[in-house]
Amino acid sequence: LFFCTAPTMLGNSQSFALTPAVPVDPAARKPRQEEKHTVLPVSIRLLETAAARAAESDSGSLCIHGSEPGMLLIVAVVEAWVQQSMSVEFRINDGTGRLKARYYITDRQLKDLEGLGAGQYVSLFGNMRMAPEFHFAVAGLRPVRTADEVSYHMIEVAHTAMKLQNEIGRASCRE
Repeated sequence: LFFCTAPTMLGNSQSFALTPAVPVDPAARKPRQEEKHTVLPVSIRLLETAAARAAESDSGSLCIHGSEPGMLLIVAVVEAWVQQSMSVEFRINDGTGRLKARYYITDRQLKDLEGLGAGQYVSLFGNMRMAPEFHFAVAGLRPVRTADEVSYHMIEVAHTAMKLQNEIGRASCRE
C-alpha cells in the first residue's frame, strides 16, 4: 500500500525545485523570437547589389535583407594572390561575381596562410568596407575541406535570404 502524497504535500503553487511553479497557460506563453543572425552567409552578387543601393542612398550604409550586416561569410575561389609585409590582397570569385579582399595579418596569423594560393577554395569571414575602395575586410579564413562546402554555402545563402525577406516586422535600414 503506497500512496502518492507529493501533490497534496506541495500544493499547486509549489514545485520540487526552489523556484515557484509557473502556471501552464497556453495563452500566457509568448511566441519564440528568432535571434538576429550574427554571421550572415552571402554571395558576392548580393554584396555588389547592396553596395550599389548604398551608393544611391542618402546614408551610404550597406543594407542586406533589410538590416545592416555584422559579420559576413563567403565561400569562394582565390583567383589572384599578393602577399605584402602587413597584409594579403586577393581577388575572390564565388560564381556570382568577383571581389577584392584584404587580410591584415600578424605573425600569429601567418600559419593560416600556409598552403593557400590562387586556385584554391577558401571560406572567409569578415566585413565589407566602402573606403578607400569597395572590398571585403577578411577577419579570418580557412581552406575549404570538401567540394560540398561550396554547394552547401550557396544553399545557405538562398535559405537565409528567403527567411530574412519573409520575416514580418523586421527592422529596415534607413534610406
